[in-house]
Amino acid sequence: PVSSAPRGFCKYWLPEAAFSSRQDLRELITGPGGSHFAHVLRKYPSVDLRIEGQSTLSVPPAHRLHVSMSSEDSEVFENASADVLDLVQTVCDMIGEELQMEEDQLDALIAQIRTEKYFEAHGIRTPLPAARVAVKEEAEFEFVDDEMEMEDDNDDADTEDEDARTEASDCMSDVTEADGEVPKTVFDDI
Repeated sequence: PVSSAPRGFCKYWLPEAAFSSRQDLRELITGPGGSHFAHVLRKYPSVDLRIEGQSTLSVPPAHRLHVSMSSEDSEVFENASADVLDLVQTVCDMIGEELQMEEDQLDALIAQIRTEKYFEAHGIRTPLPAARVAVKEEAEFEFVDDEMEMEDDNDDADTEDEDARTEASDCMSDVTEADGEVPKTVFDDI
């Protein structure tokens, strides 16, 4: 019996370049002994997680290897889909290392992950906005305070701010005051 409960589906397709890998793509995704999938399923026991498609470029893109995740719980769906995307990005990262890709090539590979998200209820699919594939970056913090010169004797800055506020207030007065009177709003239709 097929459940008629609304269900969210998310599918992530590996980029074409990933099929150049000599590794078993299914095992890369599921993890050794299924450990990657087991981790996701422990965290989100209500999701359905599977690998679908073929590990070859000789089939149409829709039939190529991809990860499919679905859930009836919308909150779980959003969180799990983010974790599954992270898993697919990590797999692409591993493939990029195997293929000795440069950093920009690796970023391009990760950006080529194709995503499809939709909601299905009573056999009707409603597309959902796909999450943007964010390229993983190391956080680089820059302390701009060290570069800024602080001068306490610069009183012009305070005056400029006050002038700007005064000009804004004057402009607002022109908009709100028609010949010195503010028209009253009447709600006759209510």
